[in-house]
Amino acid sequence: MHYKRWTATGDPLLTRTPTRGLSLEEAFRFYMPGDPPPAGVVWPWTGSVCAFGYGRFEKLGVRLMAHRVSYEIFRGPIPDGMFVRHTLDIPNDVNPNNLILGTHAENMRDKVERGRQPRGSATGAAKLDEAAVHEIRRLCAEGKTSYYQLGKAFGVSASTIRAAAIGKTWAHI
Repeated sequence: MHYKRWTATGDPLLTRTPTRGLSLEEAFRFYMPGDPPPAGVVWPWTGSVCAFGYGRFEKLGVRLMAHRVSYEIFRGPIPDGMFVRHTLDIPNDVNPNNLILGTHAENMRDKVERGRQPRGSATGAAKLDEAAVHEIRRLCAEGKTSYYQLGKAFGVSASTIRAAAIGKTWAHI
């Protein structure tokens, strides 16, 4: 029960939701009193956070992302299909001056450019590692063996070998 309270409110000792009966802005201000600081200064969320580090709170049984609520309170409505992006790349920052709107593609581009997208053997599904890919590319360049033979040698399919050899996968190395 304490864990559930902690994840919902940020405080394991609360026996009721502290924002019950408050408007959305009042509920936000319960956790973040005062005015936001200027751009470039982090305004860290003081309530609970999700597994990815983003601030969240509950209002009328609905979990809300704190940075999205902050954007709506201080900057205006978020159009359908738009994402609220963090310019400082700090998930629990709810400073509206550090938040901008963007598309899903822009949000994913930010993730890759800022190094938050696992690549290569850092992904959980990788069957090869960087050294193996270098070796596969070297062997393919020599042209003395087939994708099928390399697949057997490295324990993967011929299509996996081909994709790594031509740069369809592992393009970052």
